[in-house]
Amino acid sequence: MQAGRELDLKVAELLGYTREERTIFDDGGTVDGYVIGGRWYSRIPCFSATWEDMGVLVEEAKKKGKNIDIMTFDSGYHTQVFDGNDSTKLIATASADSAPYAVCLAFLKAKEIAI
Repeated sequence: MQAGRELDLKVAELLGYTREERTIFDDGGTVDGYVIGGRWYSRIPCFSATWEDMGVLVEEAKKKGKNIDIMTFDSGYHTQVFDGNDSTKLIATASADSAPYAVCLAFLKAKEIAI
């Protein structure tokens, strides 16, 4: 699976995002958005493409008992997901040319989602 919207939606689903429409315009216009942890987003975060949104994934994973470790190599990034209760228990690994993409791949593998 390539980085992008399809992967981001899969990650959002696993994190428990729920779709919610909100009225945000003076004329009553609405916008579809997503809620996680009480925070509303007007778009799905680009987990697989931006460092900022990757940080949201890392924090949400930590809340769900998964610690994510990112290592840098000349050829790209290698990510490991550990059980939050046992930092020696490796759950999944993934490598990619960008850290956000590697984190998403490892998170899906940790949730036993085929990619």
